[in-house]
Amino acid sequence: MEQIFQDIKKIEEEFSKSFIEAISSKSIEACADLVLSYEDNSTLEVDYGLSEKRYRKRLLEQSENFLKGQSKFIDKKNAALESAISFENFEEINTYDFEIPKKHPACFIKTISITMKKRLVDGIFYQVGFQIEDAVFVNGKIKINNLFSVRMHESFWDEINEENTPYLLIEDKASLNEILGNHSDREYAEILDHYNNWYLHTGDLVLDSYEVKVNLIVTGNLKIKEPVTEVLHELIVLGNTSLNTLFLEETNDVLFLGGIEFTVGLFIMDSGAYQIFNSPKGPIIFAQSETIEVENTQNILCLYAPELDKNGDYSEIILDEFCGKEEGNEYLEIELIIETLRAERPIFKK
Repeated sequence: MEQIFQDIKKIEEEFSKSFIEAISSKSIEACADLVLSYEDNSTLEVDYGLSEKRYRKRLLEQSENFLKGQSKFIDKKNAALESAISFENFEEINTYDFEIPKKHPACFIKTISITMKKRLVDGIFYQVGFQIEDAVFVNGKIKINNLFSVRMHESFWDEINEENTPYLLIEDKASLNEILGNHSDREYAEILDHYNNWYLHTGDLVLDSYEVKVNLIVTGNLKIKEPVTEVLHELIVLGNTSLNTLFLEETNDVLFLGGIEFTVGLFIMDSGAYQIFNSPKGPIIFAQSETIEVENTQNILCLYAPELDKNGDYSEIILDEFCGKEEGNEYLEIELIIETLRAERPIFKK
């Protein structure tokens, strides 16, 4: 097992080096070499009905088109040494669902994530990353299925210091599991593997507004006083949460495991993030999300969540000015509702 682990790390690093050098140099040939070759497809028993020469020509055309679309991004990053897409600035590679096969010569890799080193400019942290879906391990190497499955992204966040983040950094996974207790073996605990730098507040926490700049775990109750709360990082609350309105449309996960009470409502737009609301209590939950879980819904006046087969009639409780209709389909004016709630004006019928 130890040998397999070492082999995987070596293979991952070799792929990272080849990938970074090919992207950075904007080499059509090198980018084409990252993709499944004619020989690789033969091993996978895939036949595109092309000769080896014609298949290679198609790879080069795909590579050229891919680089045309990413040229400005690459040039901008390479304009400064500290942000250059280079192996010197490589930080780590993470692969998900990858184990070297013992018998079959190939296996699929669900996701590959490559991140470059962070840099600090004018008090703002900056980081470049790449994500590749459905890669393949074949003939001893990691290969990309299609260059257009490569996603380049960049992240920005404020510098973390004692003044703006008075929370304790959790140093290791063992401590994280101990803090979560019996929650650490639940299905949703997989998000803990996808994010680093979790911070901890032990006990109850009261905030005038949620301006937390890090991934946070609160072991006690959380109370937020502002009219509308948005959560821009990962949040796990083990105790009860109380707030006025929660509005989520970002791609971060929020887990309210000890219950959540709200004066107005929860408005969740489809973000691909993981949202868990245990024992919610309040007027309305309006959710357009495929990744939401709501447990114990008896204390909700109106629950509209089509993915959960819950279609409460929100038009009965929300003022008509916020309820629209187009081609026979009803919808809520979410942006107008949030703007109204920020101004602390009512949205409900009496």
